[in-house]
Amino acid sequence: MRLPSPLNDDFARRIVAEHRGLVAWDKPAGLPSTGRTLNDPDCAQALAMRWAGRMVWAVHQLDRDTTGLLLFATKKSALLRGQTLLGTRSAKKIYVALVHGTPDEARSLIDAPLRKRSLQGRSVVDVHPSGKSAQTRVWRWASSPDGNYSLVALELLTGRTHQLRAHLQHAGHPLLGETLYNRIPCALHPRQALHALGLFNPGSDDALPEDPLIAPLADDLVALARRLNIALPAHNAPGWAAAFGALVA
Repeated sequence: MRLPSPLNDDFARRIVAEHRGLVAWDKPAGLPSTGRTLNDPDCAQALAMRWAGRMVWAVHQLDRDTTGLLLFATKKSALLRGQTLLGTRSAKKIYVALVHGTPDEARSLIDAPLRKRSLQGRSVVDVHPSGKSAQTRVWRWASSPDGNYSLVALELLTGRTHQLRAHLQHAGHPLLGETLYNRIPCALHPRQALHALGLFNPGSDDALPEDPLIAPLADDLVALARRLNIALPAHNAPGWAAAFGALVA
């Protein structure tokens, strides 16, 4: 039974789609995907469970300050389907980011192994020959007139810890607002300018809808892009889906 409450209403308003036990949700910034325990009330999974009135699983996770599409499962069978789909890269998981500088190439591949290490008590990764294989596909989407900032699309071809942040730093185009890997001070934005745009299911697998699942760019990142004079697609799901399709065609 779903109980009416402001929290349930807030969760419901951010639902992108429901399909065969999977719930695609547009996660806001500042909210962990999961808690330390199932009883932790301050996480996205807890909101999903209150909305559903029963157990709900996070299929994958986004960092606390990363916004965008997050998948939940209301059935164990759906959890397995979703994890298999993402684990085998059968569906494209696409991010967009605002970064320093302008990538030289319209399309590129960052192929740089990542190893875990400890830095002042925090777990971080760096590019190192002894690390695990890590690949990120990058599309240059749009840039500011002065070339100092760009909007890029990113596809994870592997799923290493902090992969996008570490790879962008390694490529010389660190995320705006990112503080763990970015050595360039940035007063433009209080959080990392990274957003999970959506899932694109190019196959015939019915685990996901045929149409892309899209969470349009978060409002604070839209405002930041406009301040930097970076052109954006129409700010709705069809607009972003069409623009990404044209970008990768």
